[in-house]
Amino acid sequence: MSMKIVPYSVILLAALLLTACQNLLLEPIPAGDSVEAATVTPTMLEVVKPAEASPTLSTPALLGQAVTQGEITENERLLYLAYAVYEPDSLPAQFRSNAGWRGTEFVREVRQAVNSTDILCAMDPATQDELRRLLQGGVLCD
Repeated sequence: MSMKIVPYSVILLAALLLTACQNLLLEPIPAGDSVEAATVTPTMLEVVKPAEASPTLSTPALLGQAVTQGEITENERLLYLAYAVYEPDSLPAQFRSNAGWRGTEFVREVRQAVNSTDILCAMDPATQDELRRLLQGGVLCD
């Protein structure tokens, strides 16, 4: 039968933690404070309760939803996707999300648009220039 030796520092740390916890539990309530002050109220529980809202949408999902609802155009969606990938600070705040998403398919989509005469040249010149700047290149339109 082998015996494991526990380092002295681990034993000391455990003893300190137990002593600290014991002191907290045995500490008397100061005069003037009442036990009622520590009672949990329903309002406190509501604050801690997890949100029941729908899950947060990712940036690409928010952009797709905005196109569907007529808030932005498809060209704006492509520009905002490029911002989301290459220059996040330029993305309008309402499309920023903490929800994770994989950028590979969206990088491919934006790059294809910038390299497609049919897609890029159908956009207004300012959007064309901005996409070319972000992606450092693209087709030239007449």
